[in-house]
Amino acid sequence: MLTAMQTLFYPLALGVATTALIALSWHYWRDVKRQGATWLVTLLAFWALCEMLRLISADVTLNTILLRLSFVSRSLLPAAWVLTTREFAHKPPLSRRRCWLLLLIPFLTQLVLWIPPLRPLFWRDEIAAAQTLWWATPTTLYGPWFWIHTAYSYAVAIPAALPLLEIARRSTQRYREQARFALLGALILGCASALVVFKGPEPRNDLPAEVLTAGMALLCAWGLYHYQWVGRSRSFDKIYDNIHEATVVLDTSQRVADMNQIACRLLKAPLERTIGESAERIFLPWTLWAPYLASAEAVHAELLMDQEHGAQWLEVHTHPLRDTNGKLTATVVTLQDISQRKWMEQALEARQRELAELNALSRAIASSLALDEVLEGIINAVMRLFPQAADASVQLLDYAQSPPIRTCSYATERREDQPVLHFELGQGLAGVAAAEKITLNIPDVLEDPRYLWQKGFPEYRSMLVTPLLFGAEVLGTLSVAASSPHAFGPNDARLLEDLARFASIAVQNANLYEQAQAEIAERQRAVAEMRQNELLYRALFEQTNDAIFFINLKGDRYITANQRATTMLGYTLEELLTHHPNDIILPEEQDDAQARLQHLLAGETVPIYERRFRRKDGRILTTEISIVLIRDAEGAPLHFQSAVRDVTQRKANEEALKQSEEKHRLLLDSIQSPVLALDHEMHILYCNTAYASFVGKPTETLVGRTLSELFPRFAHSRTYNAYQRCLATGKPQTIEGWSEEQYFKARIYPTPWGLLAIADNITEQKRTQDTLQKYAERLQILHEIDRAILEARSPEAIAHSTIQQIRKLIPCERSLIIECDPAGHNTLLALDDDAGRLAPAEDVIAIEERSQFAQGQPLAIADLESVTPRLPVLERLYANGVRTCLWEPLLALEQPIGLLCLEATRPHAFQNEDVEIVGEVAASLAVAIRQARPTNRPARTPPLKPPSLTKSTIGSRTTWRPSSA
Repeated sequence: MLTAMQTLFYPLALGVATTALIALSWHYWRDVKRQGATWLVTLLAFWALCEMLRLISADVTLNTILLRLSFVSRSLLPAAWVLTTREFAHKPPLSRRRCWLLLLIPFLTQLVLWIPPLRPLFWRDEIAAAQTLWWATPTTLYGPWFWIHTAYSYAVAIPAALPLLEIARRSTQRYREQARFALLGALILGCASALVVFKGPEPRNDLPAEVLTAGMALLCAWGLYHYQWVGRSRSFDKIYDNIHEATVVLDTSQRVADMNQIACRLLKAPLERTIGESAERIFLPWTLWAPYLASAEAVHAELLMDQEHGAQWLEVHTHPLRDTNGKLTATVVTLQDISQRKWMEQALEARQRELAELNALSRAIASSLALDEVLEGIINAVMRLFPQAADASVQLLDYAQSPPIRTCSYATERREDQPVLHFELGQGLAGVAAAEKITLNIPDVLEDPRYLWQKGFPEYRSMLVTPLLFGAEVLGTLSVAASSPHAFGPNDARLLEDLARFASIAVQNANLYEQAQAEIAERQRAVAEMRQNELLYRALFEQTNDAIFFINLKGDRYITANQRATTMLGYTLEELLTHHPNDIILPEEQDDAQARLQHLLAGETVPIYERRFRRKDGRILTTEISIVLIRDAEGAPLHFQSAVRDVTQRKANEEALKQSEEKHRLLLDSIQSPVLALDHEMHILYCNTAYASFVGKPTETLVGRTLSELFPRFAHSRTYNAYQRCLATGKPQTIEGWSEEQYFKARIYPTPWGLLAIADNITEQKRTQDTLQKYAERLQILHEIDRAILEARSPEAIAHSTIQQIRKLIPCERSLIIECDPAGHNTLLALDDDAGRLAPAEDVIAIEERSQFAQGQPLAIADLESVTPRLPVLERLYANGVRTCLWEPLLALEQPIGLLCLEATRPHAFQNEDVEIVGEVAASLAVAIRQARPTNRPARTPPLKPPSLTKSTIGSRTTWRPSSA
């Protein structure tokens, strides 16, 4: 049982410990950024909190829950201890698989504690354990799994402390103090836990409490002392702070053991976070520092560092520290910022180089006036002054043209196929610099919307552009570009401006020199061209086939004339110059000639016109005249220039051609056959009256149009193909065909201009020919039928031969022959039909129904669909697909002996001549069948009464069809 003082003191002590642990956990998490230490201190704080609540609580259920929760932190403490020691010793973090193995026993412990059937494995009596304090719990209450968990905890915690023992024994002073503190705290906690767990069966309640209280007080006192030691430097810690250089002490493991405040500011690393860190994380980039810091000898070096806000030069000295045995114990690194000195040295060197380049550029100005050489010298000077540049270019403005036409560029890796750079004022970086007369220093052109990238050029990142100014005039721009961003600074911009001032003078001098040379060359060219033009004009004036006259403004005198004018009129030049222009013009046209001159003086244009002249020998010439008014450079009239062409012979030829064309036109119009002339593109050049009448359009609307315009389907016709063959082969073609109700035969001939087609109307000839051909075919088939009848020996054979021949002459889908004897027996002698299109007709009912018509008149029905109402036999035929039928009785000696039937599936299938052919075949067939039968037949019975028939006509022949009754 607890005394009153213990009841007050123990919760208070645990509360203070809990508060201190929570504050320390927050410090580790927020400031130190150490996850392992944060988890370890947090679990300790949670453990102390649960034990404090157990002390002040009297509820058995709540104490049981708090007991389980305390074991949540106690079971995870070994794993957190492992992470903390590895983190403190800067060991590599555990793999995911090892972390899960490390947490396996704590996870199983939680299952045993929280699953009721498994709790006896941990507590033999959980209620009794919950009502006693952890240091007063008898060993008889522990189950087997408790001892497994305890063994696991010590097995994990003891090996994890080995890196701390190594650090506490070999590291520097600060490392040793921290490692000893951590080991001492862990040792006290482990020993206290061991005393409680392995106490006797009847423990004293006061002794564990006193031991625990003393341990907690010792931990708190040691923690306060250590906190004070870290926060306040001791006297021997200020040795390096008195040094005016940045000093860093590295231990033998290349870890930071100590550093002064100057080093902290120089390396931009706080002391609390730097102590114990690996040098590889402090001295960046490590590849630059490693050769010097890893050396066992003293080293002196100057290093260029790339910091966030620019480059930095550091002077580095390393001093190895050895003990009395000569063993290396630490390395002292002193750093000194020499950036300012280095920048001054580089600035001095750059200025000297700039002055040398400017002097060289000034000498180039005086030594050369060729623009290309001056531009090349400027580019070379820029590339030497700016070693970080990847490209430099000069763009010169030409105000006479837009965009500028002249550009001189240079690049270290420019290809020959790259296009020439151009720019316009106000567009792109060069255009903006030239328009606004300012220098542009663009750190990153990809972020500037004014940058215009041209296809075929590399992508630059930074660019410096300055205008070339000569007074107030912008000559162009001078640009330099680099592949990396932020490549140019303010000093580079000032240097480029100084260079641009010298370059502007050089470019202006070269431009003036080039302009002077161009003007001299232009004048020389103009003089040579003037002389050449004068020679050409004189040659043209004298050698042209037209007569050229120059007449004064009054129109009463010739100024001069060429040789062709004197030859055409028969006068010499001297004689012609003494005559008035009206002397050679017919009297009736003289007033018109003077009026045309007045029109020209009034500013009007006179078109080409005809004029008749009288030669010296009296002959009349017909001419065409083109006359203009010649003015000087100011627009004042000088004289008239008249070009006269003799067209007398041409007029005569045109008249003769016109008469010839009229004769040919009358001749072609008199031809009754259509005549058509086409060019190679099927345009109608000429057509006679017969062709116009044939197509039904006037002649004037046909000429000039294509046949495809007149006849949209012409390109798909046989006539078009014949025209194309004639054009391709150059041989005449012949084509025949029907056109509506007429039959034409066209002959197509190739001509120099295209085609000539002549069509003859041979309709009557074609019809006569077709009629004769049909009659010849009909006689041939009838002859074959007669021959087949004579050769046959039985009625069946005669009928079969007849059907085969008659279907060649008359197309139909079914043909059959039925024989009727006097006794009333009907026999199907032969049948030939298209079984795929008609239903079978061999049944007895169909034969009996047809045989009734053998004793009547011929039956010819053009369309069964138009017959209403229809007899049963006709209705059955119509249902089977028959539309036209032709039934012819077989009569021998005026006695009916059978029926010849032809049936078709299309209406109006049989024509007049087909009916006549069937009649002739039926007559011959009846005689042959009667002769083939024996003569002794039974007595003839009265004929059956045929069905009621009405008159029907196919063509001009009268037949009978079933009556509607």
